[in-house]
Amino acid sequence: NSVSFYTTEVLGHPFYQIWYTDINGAMNYAASSDGTNWNTHPQNPLFELAQGQWDQDSIAGQVVVWDPVEDEYVMAYQGFTLGTGEFDPNTWEVDNGIWGLGISTSSDGVAWTKHPNNPVINFSALDPFTALIQPCWPLTITLQRQVFQGYIAASSNDIFSGAGDTCSIYSMNAFNAGSWTINEQQPVLVGDQPYDSKGIASAAVVEYNDVMYMFYVGFNAWIEYTGYRSAQNMTLNLATSTDGGNTWTKDPNNPIPINQTAELEISNIGAQVIGSRIHLWVTDKYEDSEAVGYYLFEPDIDIHGE
Repeated sequence: NSVSFYTTEVLGHPFYQIWYTDINGAMNYAASSDGTNWNTHPQNPLFELAQGQWDQDSIAGQVVVWDPVEDEYVMAYQGFTLGTGEFDPNTWEVDNGIWGLGISTSSDGVAWTKHPNNPVINFSALDPFTALIQPCWPLTITLQRQVFQGYIAASSNDIFSGAGDTCSIYSMNAFNAGSWTINEQQPVLVGDQPYDSKGIASAAVVEYNDVMYMFYVGFNAWIEYTGYRSAQNMTLNLATSTDGGNTWTKDPNNPIPINQTAELEISNIGAQVIGSRIHLWVTDKYEDSEAVGYYLFEPDIDIHGE
């Protein structure tokens, strides 16, 4: 379902880690010495969906970073409790459930503790009449210079902007893992090209040589289901920033032509800097199954001669 990667150097060699959710929504862990061959943890699943909690029905979209200040892993994820849709005459509210951003921490990547402030952002509690944006889905978090940064896809509630059904990227910040603020005044990246005209569905951000690289899944169509909708026609794209993530420039050669199998079915992206390369793990359709592909990106090599 959803995946998160983290890579670090151990005794001079890369050590790769993956956290992934299975078909039951449980969180699992595996490790690798080369990024390709993986050993799953014998205690999998690490944790499962728990009845009675705010995220009892779904955990997805996880991203893991290492916090050197607290000496721990920090996982951000989106969680759900599905509502009944019933109207409560006592509160004059409809039970739409809970949808939010959760934080969990771990000293070893295996034993995780959910943050007591979860959900650290309750998307369901945002007032549609006063909030400037309506979140589509959390995208990613990073730890830049010991300050947490995050990015979320959201549509504007401004009826005059004409962007009501487009999921642009907004930034969010936190000085500690449990307290986040969305900068909802202005998006940092807008879907305005044929390949991302309806927005962004997933993203991974890394920094190399003072340049931030955002690999993101753009899409140009919605498909409607009963009660919800999902992104369609998805491609992998690149944007860069040289001012700490405040402004982004899309690569003129987007979308990135990585598709080896069925096109336009990319769903998730993970990225890590290792040496002078950026390693990418891309969830796509491979032989009619959702699986993860592995790619290398060379930021120092300009293959277009520009």
